[in-house]
Amino acid sequence: MIARITSLHAALPFTLLLTLGALAVWGLGAAAFRHEPGRLYRSGLLIGQLLLLAEALLGVLLLASGLRPAQPELHVVYALVALAVLPAAHRYGRELTPRQQGLMYALACLFLCAVVLRGLETGRSPEQPAGANIRLKTEKPPLDNPGSGVLS
Repeated sequence: MIARITSLHAALPFTLLLTLGALAVWGLGAAAFRHEPGRLYRSGLLIGQLLLLAEALLGVLLLASGLRPAQPELHVVYALVALAVLPAAHRYGRELTPRQQGLMYALACLFLCAVVLRGLETGRSPEQPAGANIRLKTEKPPLDNPGSGVLS
């Protein structure tokens, strides 16, 4: 069960990057054509927020099971920032013109892409190459590989 959660927690950031990247391009297009982000765009933002929430909940489950990312404090800070960005952008965006709303949401999504990338970096172990799946450190080495200290 934990291996599946770990695998999903390692793969979900790539879905987030695709979703948030598409929303950023969509928001920039809306801003360029001075269109208000419509209901469909806001639904996309909600999907992005739900994906962020799912990623955070998976991380909490992994922390509760005793697994730790390579840089736990910074990894948690990035998760909290990621969860706060879209709600803050939505609250602030109500007072803006349609063009400003599209631009603000696009910038928020681009910022979230950077936060997700940083979260990937703080979650992987130092000896792991960039772009590989996250490997979370354990307090004790797994029984099947007594010297590694890393759960694959």
